[in-house]
Amino acid sequence: DLLALLALAGVLFFQLLVPPVVALSNNGDFGKVLGVFALGSPVEDEYAYAPIHFRFAPTFYYRSGFISSEFLPASAALALSSFFSKSGMVDVRFAGVVHASLFVLAIYLLVPVLAQYFGPRMRAAIILAITVVLGDVMYASLLNSFYMDAAAYVFLVLATTLFLRAVFFGSRLDASLAIAGCAAFAGSKAQHAIMGVPLAVMLLSLRGALRSYALACAGAALVLAISIFTIVSAPRDYVQSAVYDVLFTGILPDSSAPSKDLAAFGLSSSYAAYVGTHAYSDNTGLKDPEFVAAFSSRGTYAALLRFFIGNPARTYRLLCRALGQAGRQRAGLGNFDRGVGYPPFFESQGFANWSRLKRVLFADRGSRYLWFTAGLLGLLVLQAIRSHE
Repeated sequence: DLLALLALAGVLFFQLLVPPVVALSNNGDFGKVLGVFALGSPVEDEYAYAPIHFRFAPTFYYRSGFISSEFLPASAALALSSFFSKSGMVDVRFAGVVHASLFVLAIYLLVPVLAQYFGPRMRAAIILAITVVLGDVMYASLLNSFYMDAAAYVFLVLATTLFLRAVFFGSRLDASLAIAGCAAFAGSKAQHAIMGVPLAVMLLSLRGALRSYALACAGAALVLAISIFTIVSAPRDYVQSAVYDVLFTGILPDSSAPSKDLAAFGLSSSYAAYVGTHAYSDNTGLKDPEFVAAFSSRGTYAALLRFFIGNPARTYRLLCRALGQAGRQRAGLGNFDRGVGYPPFFESQGFANWSRLKRVLFADRGSRYLWFTAGLLGLLVLQAIRSHE
């Protein structure tokens, strides 16, 4: 167990700490977390390079309006930096240490659960399999970043382990910490918050296994409340941008009747001029006050949901296209600091076997990705049913 855990920690910390350091470049989202600290890096490095050092400056001050659980590990990273840094700058590796430590802690806490079923060699094999999969650079590079998704990732892994411990060992401490992990995951980012709903249902359905009905019900209510708060507290223009992208870069480009589809959202055919643009394009419709006035009340998640339900075949095609893009696995962002000397957008090739295999299987094969995932989930459900018989 110890050797396997050391191998996991070694793979992660080698990538995150040993030069050339592997990180994930900023696509503009770091400011949603770091802006309140007036902390940032050169704008010209965004997307292409992953700066190691971040500096404090009044020009970086920004109140985004977002509330995310990523503020917790980010604050811990800044606290470590203030103690160790001689230059006054913040090294992204402190964020990597915090995120990776939480991840390794989760796998360490998983070992007693595995011991209920497996001997030492099989446990070591499972941990090494976790190392190959989740130690891949596609996941490890996220840990050296200030993305809100980093919090979603580590808190979900922690919540999963703690939930299993609560079920197997009947520990109310584990159950309470699992609920906290679920809440932190749901509160990481608006896009992930919707997953708080099935998590709340899971807590309620397994209230007997948690040995406390009151705790399970209180936990479900907390996770659901955090999910709702995270969604409704997101800035209004953030919602508009998300709906805009789905409509004008997802639905309309392949439409045989754009005017009809626009009418389904209460928009006139004149808005077809924006087809193919996204929220941050130079010619985006969101820069037109007249457009924003019309779109703010009509471009909603509810409107998208109605469209998807009413057009199942197109919804399926759109989902397959999106999954085909996701099948690339890597984010298409640079992994190295400009000073390392690699070209812009250069991606680390070390510890990339798992993501490379998945790319071969799923890149531009969205339907395969969808049905493989559905089949895997189906097998898990069948196994769960069998385990209760």
